Amino acid sequence: MKAFLSFSLLLGVAFAGNTYPIAEPDLLEEVLQRRAIVERKLRESMKNVRIKAPDGWERRLPLASKSRTYRIEPKAVLDQDIPRVDQQGRVIGILYPKGYTFNPLPYLPVDPPVLIVFDAEDQRQVRYVKETLLKQYPYRMLIIGRGDYSKTLEVFGESVYFLHPKLRETFNLTEGVSVVRWDRKRGIAIVEVHGCDKVGYCNSVSAKR
Repeated sequence: MKAFLSFSLLLGVAFAGNTYPIAEPDLLEEVLQRRAIVERKLRESMKNVRIKAPDGWERRLPLASKSRTYRIEPKAVLDQDIPRVDQQGRVIGILYPKGYTFNPLPYLPVDPPVLIVFDAEDQRQVRYVKETLLKQYPYRMLIIGRGDYSKTLEVFGESVYFLHPKLRETFNLTEGVSVVRWDRKRGIAIVEVHGCDKVGYCNSVSAKR
């Protein structure tokens, strides 16, 4: 879970209740350059390892019959008090109390990665994500509701994450394929559900790999 939260930057702050340092904009390019090396090593280390989602995380994400779009305003809740300090660094009170709620998006220096959420046991969704969405969203995170982690990692050749229950609840992610994009200026997340009218397999049956 810690790896999931730290990589996503925003998600740990906004949707799991913890605060984490956010990388400076000038470090982003270096991080992306190192990504290919890290992912290659990850694929090699995962070849013979059977990884399962934590208990209670797996969810079937059926392909929607019709595409739709909806918007959500993310909320973050502080899990501890943020102290108020004077110019000498002395604590003189509480700046923001525990439980304070705010929208973190406008405060981020860069957009978080686009989230591509799908059911890895549905071949239609896997094919659509690989052939269509990867080209549209180079800066992304692949998140699966269920499926064989090692096989999915092999199919896509990049990092894959399990769908965190808090993330699923926050964005009402109940269908695949769902794409979560960000509008920092307006402080909203835009969720696009790509149904079978876009995927193009409305009359086929979900296939388990």
